[in-house]
Formats: sequence, C-alpha cells, structure tokens
Amino acid sequence: MKNKRKVILVIDDIIPSLNVIRKILEDDFEVCLAKSIDTASMMLKTNKVDLILLDIEMPEMSGIDYLKQLRQTPRYSGIPVIFVTSYATKKFLLQAVSSGAKDFVVKPVFPNILKEKIRGVLEPVKTV
Repeated sequence: MKNKRKVILVIDDIIPSLNVIRKILEDDFEVCLAKSIDTASMMLKTNKVDLILLDIEMPEMSGIDYLKQLRQTPRYSGIPVIFVTSYATKKFLLQAVSSGAKDFVVKPVFPNILKEKIRGVLEPVKTV
C-alpha cells in the first residue's frame, strides 16, 4: 500500500511566489495553489488539506485575519498554518503566534528551511 502524500495549500497573491514554493515542494507533497483568500476558501471546502502555507499580506484581508477566521471554523481549526512572509518583526511574530500559527518562514524562501519547518509541523518528534 502506497503512502498518501500530504496535501499543502499555498496561499499567496504573488504568482511567482506560488510557483517557487510549488517547485520546492512538488516532489514530496501534493501542492494546491491559491492566489486569493476566496480561492483558498473554496479549495478548503473540496480538498482535505494537511497544512497551509499562508502569506501575511493578501489583498482581501491579512493572513493573520484569515487564520483567525479559520480557527473559529471547527472544520478548519485544526489545520496547521505556517506563515510565509517578508515580515520578520517582533510585532509580526507575536501576532502570528497569538493567532495560532505553528511557525513562519521568511521570504526569500530557502528550500531546506521550508521543508524542515513543514516536516516539523507534520511529523512531530515522538518521545520514547
């Protein structure tokens, strides 16, 4: 029986950013791309998503506000979210953590860092 690949939903309004992340992840994960919050919301309704990579700065609403909305929806409240952002300020980090993000990655994205952070969230270390 073949292991089913984990599904990652990448939400970013910048198409080159979506393409870079897709290229980094496509060999290891099933990657779904959304260039808007509305598209992401529709995709969540029809796909089982294991993790969301979310840009902080989106046209419709901030990634932080969208994450808060997800956390208030029982069906999506347990999906882990990692922010992918250019903002690495202390204020942002506090907002990200308080809104329920599991981690963050700073743009430009380094492939090995992104993959390690994803694995850290999807494959938590088991204690003996």
